[in-house]
Amino acid sequence: QLKSISDFNKNLQQAGFADESAFISARLPQSEREALQKMSQQLEADLATLKARDTENQSALQAINAQQVSTRPAEEHQQQLLDITQSLKETRQQIGAMQQRIVDIARVSGMRVWGPNCTGLVNTRETIFTPFMRLPNVDLEAISGNVAILAQSGMLAAGFMLQVIFSGFFKVSKSCAIGNKADIGESEVLEYLAADDATQVVLAYLESIPDGRRFLEAARSVLATKPLIVLKGGRSEAAAQAAVSHTASLAGADNVIDGALRQLGVFRAADFMQMMQLGKAFSLNPGRFEPATSGGNRVALITVSGGAGVVALDLMQDAGLKPATLSAPAIERLQGIFPSWMPPGNPIDIWPAIEKVGVEKAFSESIITALEDEDVDGVLLLPFSSRANAVFPAELIGEASQRLRKPVVSWVFGDIRFLDEYRQNLESQRVPVYDDLRTCIEAMSAYLTYARGAAR
Repeated sequence: QLKSISDFNKNLQQAGFADESAFISARLPQSEREALQKMSQQLEADLATLKARDTENQSALQAINAQQVSTRPAEEHQQQLLDITQSLKETRQQIGAMQQRIVDIARVSGMRVWGPNCTGLVNTRETIFTPFMRLPNVDLEAISGNVAILAQSGMLAAGFMLQVIFSGFFKVSKSCAIGNKADIGESEVLEYLAADDATQVVLAYLESIPDGRRFLEAARSVLATKPLIVLKGGRSEAAAQAAVSHTASLAGADNVIDGALRQLGVFRAADFMQMMQLGKAFSLNPGRFEPATSGGNRVALITVSGGAGVVALDLMQDAGLKPATLSAPAIERLQGIFPSWMPPGNPIDIWPAIEKVGVEKAFSESIITALEDEDVDGVLLLPFSSRANAVFPAELIGEASQRLRKPVVSWVFGDIRFLDEYRQNLESQRVPVYDDLRTCIEAMSAYLTYARGAAR
């Protein structure tokens, strides 16, 4: 504990806070200092009580499990377990009361409380790092970006930061671990992030939403200008119970929460990796694309593999996307690069066109044609990684995507020696590239879900 406090203080000093200033001020009036001291003494007494109760519970459980008491009547074991359950319930209630007293102490001196049971916050622009582990040997300003992470789990937020630092998923503006939310909660943080100029994308992992009305209003304020991806834990009964023990959270009715989020246009992530991958997509394109069709979910698919196109269509259906019906002018234009024996359609199986006109022209013509089609909302690009990457029209694709305000997302397979080159070329043009087809399609679905929010 002493090491954690020392690391915490060093992190604050490194951020420019004066020594000791991050802790409690000695310049409070005498009456307020006495009130604080009295509250602190009560907290210490409560902690001693909790420790004693925990010791009693552990001893009782060990006795129940011990072989020497196995011959006692089952009713006695059941009664002991009931006593322990009641004790744990009382402990949880007492912890809640203690947290409230911490908030009361803070309010006496005009402070707010962040946490408890969390790793605090990170502000890369201001180089503020409050977790209790030492700041990694990295320049926070070098990873300063446009994505904010809000997590009810402290170690999760810390883990995300480390993964972002060392993997380059995206760059971060803020990382906010809010823990038990005794005072500052998810709604207030979202309200702040909605107005934060450094933040253009918000990712949130939550276990409970105690004030649903305020949360939905805060989410709506974020979505007015920024995409919001939410991973909500506690969907199953077992997960909800785990959330209670983790951060004292009541998970709430998941179907109600899910319906409200979908109605707002929030994209709900299924797991942590999906949340991170969608964060990558929106970090490249935080602004809304503009749907061309009334449904806003019609997608053109350009692929070098017929089999990949078939699987992609199945995954598109799972993600709520539909294959666009290419317009007559688009079909006529594509016929100019396809051999006569291969009529173009959607999916646009581009290999015959490559054989006829070459990689660069085949991809350039097909992608521009698809993006300019008024019946297409977005384009999925499934090429083959090879030496031909050298002539792949990445700049043209990126320019057309931004000019026409339609998303392009790519999945690439093939020669692994050229994968990184392909990814770098396209992502420098704000076209996200993924290693698996499902994630690629989920990113397209997220882009178009956010775009439809503006169209309502």
